[in-house]
Amino acid sequence: MKYAFFPTLIVRNPVFSFLDYPSFDGQQLLADNFFRAALYIASLDFYNELEKRAFDYNKLSTAQKNTLQKYYNRACFRPTPFGAFSSLTGIEWSNNDTVLLNEHVKAHLKLDYHSSLELSERLIHQEAKNILPYKSNTSLYKISKHLRYIRHDLDSQKLQRSFSIVSLSKNKIIEEIVQFCSTGKPLPEIAQLLQERTGYDNNIVESLLQQLIAEQIIQPQWGTNITGNDGLQALVKQLSDQGVKSDRLEHIETMLDGLHTADIKDFESILAYKKQLDGLLDDPEKRKNAFYVVTERERTTGGMNIKYQQAILEGLKCLDKLIPYHPSNELENFKKDFIRKFENREIPLLVALDPEVGIGYENQEDVVFGEDVLLKGIQFDGNHSSKEKYLKWTTGHALLLNKLQQQHADPDLSEIVLTEEDLSQITPSADYHLPPSLSVVFKTYNDLIQLESAGGVTATALLGRFSAFNEQFLSMATTIADKEQTVNDKVIFAEISHVCDFHAANINRRQHIRKYEIPVVVTSTLNDNAQVTLSDLFISVKNDQIILRSEKHNAIVIPRLSSAFNHTNSDLSVFRFLCDLQYQGLKTNFKFELNNFFPGLKFYPRVMYKSVILSLATWHLKDNDFAFLKQNDSTLWYGEFLQLARLIKLPRHFALTQHDNHLVFDRDNGKEVLLFLDAIKNNKELVLTEFLITDDNKTTVTDHQQKPMIGQYIASLYLNEPVYNMPGSVRFEESKTVSRNFVPGTEWLYLKIYCHPVGANDLLSNVLLPMLNRIFKKKIIDKWFYIRYADPDCHIRLRLHVSSYASDELIAMFSRKLKTLLDEQKIEKYYIDTYVRELERYAPAAIEDVETFFFSSSLLTLHYIDKLMRCGNQSSFRLDIIILSMEEILNAFKLNTREKASLFYQLHSSFYREFGEDKNLKKSLEKKYNETRREMSDIYENREEIKEGLDKYFLQFYRSSKTIADKVRKKHASGLPKLAADMIHMHLNRLFERNARRQEFITYYLLYKHYNAALYRSQLAG
Repeated sequence: MKYAFFPTLIVRNPVFSFLDYPSFDGQQLLADNFFRAALYIASLDFYNELEKRAFDYNKLSTAQKNTLQKYYNRACFRPTPFGAFSSLTGIEWSNNDTVLLNEHVKAHLKLDYHSSLELSERLIHQEAKNILPYKSNTSLYKISKHLRYIRHDLDSQKLQRSFSIVSLSKNKIIEEIVQFCSTGKPLPEIAQLLQERTGYDNNIVESLLQQLIAEQIIQPQWGTNITGNDGLQALVKQLSDQGVKSDRLEHIETMLDGLHTADIKDFESILAYKKQLDGLLDDPEKRKNAFYVVTERERTTGGMNIKYQQAILEGLKCLDKLIPYHPSNELENFKKDFIRKFENREIPLLVALDPEVGIGYENQEDVVFGEDVLLKGIQFDGNHSSKEKYLKWTTGHALLLNKLQQQHADPDLSEIVLTEEDLSQITPSADYHLPPSLSVVFKTYNDLIQLESAGGVTATALLGRFSAFNEQFLSMATTIADKEQTVNDKVIFAEISHVCDFHAANINRRQHIRKYEIPVVVTSTLNDNAQVTLSDLFISVKNDQIILRSEKHNAIVIPRLSSAFNHTNSDLSVFRFLCDLQYQGLKTNFKFELNNFFPGLKFYPRVMYKSVILSLATWHLKDNDFAFLKQNDSTLWYGEFLQLARLIKLPRHFALTQHDNHLVFDRDNGKEVLLFLDAIKNNKELVLTEFLITDDNKTTVTDHQQKPMIGQYIASLYLNEPVYNMPGSVRFEESKTVSRNFVPGTEWLYLKIYCHPVGANDLLSNVLLPMLNRIFKKKIIDKWFYIRYADPDCHIRLRLHVSSYASDELIAMFSRKLKTLLDEQKIEKYYIDTYVRELERYAPAAIEDVETFFFSSSLLTLHYIDKLMRCGNQSSFRLDIIILSMEEILNAFKLNTREKASLFYQLHSSFYREFGEDKNLKKSLEKKYNETRREMSDIYENREEIKEGLDKYFLQFYRSSKTIADKVRKKHASGLPKLAADMIHMHLNRLFERNARRQEFITYYLLYKHYNAALYRSQLAG
């Protein structure tokens, strides 16, 4: 793990010191303007309840008093951002031991996203109606004679968007409008085009225009952005710059300017801005949120001591060992479905995700066709995937179980301590990469680090939400993004922007962090060239990886979401797919919790590694543990609780986490215990964790009075080596003269013949080869080829190029023969299917030559199989045909020894990662090479003898390889190694009867070692 630290980090704090909490004074708190404003922003309902009681603490009910104290508890103990109850500060790594915070607290106020969007829409449809540009819906795609696109609708009660796919018949006028508006056009220009094309009068044109807008075929270029400058603010500035004037525009501008400079302690001004907002909106009383707040606190002196960096790296190293890697089930299923339907083709992303013509993704069938009424709202299975991943037994489980048993057997062991020797027992997980950057959230305790969470696909995910409020935080985020892009320069990273929930949109708002952006049913304020639209994205699966490519930039796109938003909360599958794709091949979860490994236990001890606390002691309790709460005499509750606390060894300070609430209690304070018991009285289950406070109350961050504060730090780390080494794929121009699809009855006949792999060679040699030779001599076909395949059932895929007059005759001939084989139980079933050429893989201009190569490859391999079987050798293939046929391809491509070694190194390395990079695997491969290298040398020396009887097929094989290599070299020389690899792969497929991928892997390793040794000898000689 070679991570390095960015120089800056964030510290998050509650607004008050935890030392202030024991002196809680409800009346004094309610008289504090800052706290009152914080309550107003956090919960308008609770604020209104307090207002009805004139903010008199004595008039509050017990429940209201408890609620007030819980808010204060949060303001003293919980650093996670929550309006004005916590703050954040940018600091640096340094040699200091303490951060001293400034007295000044700056609350950045923004309008709630829903209110901002509603005001924007009013300006767009009235003041800006004929000024601002409209663009075509960027999700438009073509399906046969239809145009399809994604539209959105708003649930005004839940403030959530729903999405659907709309299909409309192609229409020349609509297509022209879509093309015309591919770059933004004002409505008068669009209306003029409509009038010119239709000849309709102004009223009808206006009606058509409004219909285009209502159906979201064209959309305003402003308003719904979630990234960049605030949409309303930018719109107001745009209109003001163009000289537009109105009372509404003036009121909005005044309000926004006021919010920008507002001081939250001046609570009256906050209320005044709310009143202004109410006057601009309909039904203001229905709005629970008026503003969204992020609170910042400046630092006076100090920073985070650099000594903690080593501990963090040690902790990550340990977690990388302990936590198993699991690829996304959704992506794995998608890959299988994609290959089954599209094989090696590259197709538009939106077509692939269309469940009718593509393969869909997760729940998009409901988005397109609507959810069945009876099924609506019913959840058949919970999301158990994360738990199930941990339940797959690993050597890490065995280690932790032994440690748990030791701790349980020895009462003096209060924690589990892991060592380097322990970690050496853990077998590495399967092949994965680490993310280009990640975040580590931690606290300090004495000289220890408490790792709260670590990971993510990018360190910008936790910083994004703060970039909209402060230049320092924006700079931190863009520095991370720029570093990722610089190190991984073979791809482009693109920010995903999307809005599905207006409440969540408040915390998802962020500045532009990356150069490129993928707007998903939202607008973007980046220039057109920087926008990677949904309709611009193409998808394929190559080398077991999903490849996303921008056609406009001809570059591989890696999507990124610089937000901690849970993307599964959106029902839009294209958004969920892009977000899931972020995680492809990456291990991103380094959050350690023992209950994930061993669910169902009542107690989990603290886990340590060196000076790092990996997880805190945790208690999973149930309502029967608190049966005493059912007693009417509440004066007995505290005593009963203390008995329970002694029994389970609950520490003095402990935390209760319920949903988004996190409260800290003192076991030895009777009033706090009663508050805790009141909070859990209706719970069936609850989780308690130890809360660490040093004996001397010392912390690494203090307020301006040097009172200790709970500090939660976010460090950002990066890799200085590329994670994405994807080669840029060679693009070939589409050819309108080269056909892709051949249905039965046309010039290509495609058969799928299912049989057991053990009987495949007999079928190929004794049945198909004689039959193919006969019909070839009769000129019914002029070429044919086969491959071995599993979908997942093993079968032979046979394709025959047929003379135009003989198609029906050939189908009848094969049907008779295959029926006989079915009756004799030599095959299981067969299908006649549509042959779809792999034009993306081999290029339209070269596809016929590639098919000729496949023909020569099939001839060579089948006659080799036939030769073996006639000699009575029905075992697996020897190395001779593999080595000599590989040499023909490599020579046809004019690769020198160094290039040959390099090619097979890349090929075997890719497979090595796939098979887990296990030490034993490496040793066995080396042993295999040592056992076979003499045989390999003999094959090269005796090549003429081995080729006897197959000479003409070897020659035909070489010539067909050379034809392709020469043709491609003229136009796409850089693509030769990739093409050679593809041809080698397909040729080996025809040879290997079983365990094809494993045999292919070993072949590549042996050939790499052979050519590398030859290169070494030539260097010594030279």
